[in-house]
Amino acid sequence: MKSHYLLIAAFVLCSFVTKASDIIITEIFADPTPSHGLPEKEFIELYNPGQSSVQLKGYSLQYSSSKTEFPAFEILPGQYVIVCKKGNEADFLTFGKVIGLSSFSLLNEGTLLVLKDSKGKDVFSVRYSSQWYAAGKDQGFSLEMIDKNYACRGKQNWTSSSSPAGATPGAVNASAAVKPDTEGPVLLSHYFEDQKLVLTFDENLNQIQATADFLIDNEAFKVNEVKTDRYENDIIQLILNRALSGNDFFTLKISKIEDCSGNVMEPLALTLGNFPVPDSSELLISEILFSPVAGGSDFVELYNNSDHKINLKNWFLAHKNTKNEVDGFSFISKTDLIIPERSYVAITENKTALRSQYPKAPEENIYEAGTLPSFSIASGAVILADPTKKIFEIFDYAEGMHNPMLDDKKGVSLERVSFDVPASNLRNWKSASALDNFATPGYRNSQAENPSLSKCYVEPVIFFPYSKGDSSKASLRILLSEPGNTISVKVLNRSGQVVKSLIENAIAGTDGRVEWDGSDNSGGLLPVGYYVFRVDVTSPASTHTFLVKTVLGAY
Repeated sequence: MKSHYLLIAAFVLCSFVTKASDIIITEIFADPTPSHGLPEKEFIELYNPGQSSVQLKGYSLQYSSSKTEFPAFEILPGQYVIVCKKGNEADFLTFGKVIGLSSFSLLNEGTLLVLKDSKGKDVFSVRYSSQWYAAGKDQGFSLEMIDKNYACRGKQNWTSSSSPAGATPGAVNASAAVKPDTEGPVLLSHYFEDQKLVLTFDENLNQIQATADFLIDNEAFKVNEVKTDRYENDIIQLILNRALSGNDFFTLKISKIEDCSGNVMEPLALTLGNFPVPDSSELLISEILFSPVAGGSDFVELYNNSDHKINLKNWFLAHKNTKNEVDGFSFISKTDLIIPERSYVAITENKTALRSQYPKAPEENIYEAGTLPSFSIASGAVILADPTKKIFEIFDYAEGMHNPMLDDKKGVSLERVSFDVPASNLRNWKSASALDNFATPGYRNSQAENPSLSKCYVEPVIFFPYSKGDSSKASLRILLSEPGNTISVKVLNRSGQVVKSLIENAIAGTDGRVEWDGSDNSGGLLPVGYYVFRVDVTSPASTHTFLVKTVLGAY
């Protein structure tokens, strides 16, 4: 088929904040119960960021499906004003200026708020959500705007009030901070709905004369229309000339997307189409963390064991209840989630917490799901099910499957050794290696089978810790043919004395690295000369020792 590109340009969106003198909403108190010291009454807070006074008579507030008018009130430059339901004004007078509206109600779970001027023109809008609250600070706490200079941003610019009272009506927000927006938007998800392709970004897009380019490489498809919603500013809809059918595929190239702060997105290309349904050997459970550290997050890792892409849209994870019945079905994703061939994806409820605990985890291979099934620490099951809830694979795990050398099993995952051996074979699961921080979410398992012979080597052989270049450390590569061993790594000088202990009786994977910076156990830099890595590998049956020479050099 001849390659063909369709260009859609000069794509114009609509406006959030129209001019510097407009009024913005800086605080939302939707769930005032239980009280932490404030009246148990709902309010929003207005702020005038401009240089001129604004007369609010004729202005209106739209909330959910309702609309109410403002009375005459002049809001001065730099002034905060509390807005509540008429009759509740006295409860807030001690905090500042108050406006009472004849009708006013906020939904706890979130809704759309729109301020309109006397001509019916949108001045400011925000669709807040209960998902915006900080952990443990929802009921009795307000949502506060963090940086008023980036009022258009949306969810990244809102958080729970840090005030002990739960909110800061009529005053500078307790959570106020300088939080500049310097990064372009990121595409979070995309999905097809008949002829419509819906693109969801991580932040609100530029609303004034923004242009975007969309290129399609298949002449059978055209973009007939680009749609946006002024109140769903993080979503773009592309209306195609026809729906996908059969084995349709095409690549969509997207560029020149700006966020509302003017930052431009990096160009990207999406491979879209109908993906074949995997068979039972092509999509497999690869790893599970069921006992995270405090503040951490569970995860389940899946592996695409095929030579084609797999779409996880509408697939489920589940567990077993106390009656040993399959239960707790949770969507992995309700939108397209593509796993490339021979690739991993780790599914978690908190991507930020997971990557903080395991910094090697590649961001593009970590997916944040709305919810995961609950996984018991002592024992349980992780279950993969297709969109019809047909069971695809079950792994019955137990805490006792971990390496007995572990004193603390929190934050340690169980990894699958071989994808050719059933998940039901308990010998096919091992505790993740200490050299990989005890888990490998989104990338090759540390305990993955390694058919090659065990060996160790160092790169570079000569290293220069007195310099600051790439060769300032010696990197010891440890390849083991069997998983589940423990290792100790020491550095010996030419006399055979131990000058540095790098690893002591740690769980090893089948492929790991240990770095040495040329220092001794006290932290001092050792003299130039020959040194030897001594690697002791212990299995239940035997102990093997590897000796690897290295040279500490100086320029």
